[in-house]
Amino acid sequence: PVWGYDIRYEKRKLVLELRDPPPAPAPVPEPVTPRRKRERPPIVNQFENIKICLDPGHPPLGATGPLGIAEHVVNWQLAEKLRHLLTDLGAQVVMSREDGETTPLPDRVIRSRRADADLFISIHTNALPPSENPFDRNGFSIFYYQPFSQPLAEAVHSVLREQIPLRDDGLHYGNYHVIRQTFVPSILVEC
Repeated sequence: PVWGYDIRYEKRKLVLELRDPPPAPAPVPEPVTPRRKRERPPIVNQFENIKICLDPGHPPLGATGPLGIAEHVVNWQLAEKLRHLLTDLGAQVVMSREDGETTPLPDRVIRSRRADADLFISIHTNALPPSENPFDRNGFSIFYYQPFSQPLAEAVHSVLREQIPLRDDGLHYGNYHVIRQTFVPSILVEC
């Protein structure tokens, strides 16, 4: 399966670069327990050999919540929590920007490429127009652009549907710069 691709010119040649999936982590052996109920081993190194670029969406711009909290602040906090969870599962995590840093969208993609990331996850928080009641309209949604990103989008969407007690606003195709320009599986999550 193609993990991603890039098409570019180098001098006078058109170069098509196809990416292979990262190597799978080594299986964790199950503990042997005589005649007792088998307990599942803890999940360790589930993301070994996987480098994930987390993109805490914004600044600049972004929404401001009803309590005056800027979207980029919440996005950073969510990305930090996710960074720790993924690191505990064996992933190498790189960030597309630092806390409070204003990083243009093209530079976020370039940082991901330079880090040779295997996955790209952009984290945002939904903004509603002032006329919408956030207690009536809330939820999460997942966006992907490239066809090779759809399995990642579907997997994350499925887990969020099972784990998050919010309304499911769906899985969608989205023409957003950071998921359009990356050449690895990439998604944008609206929390």
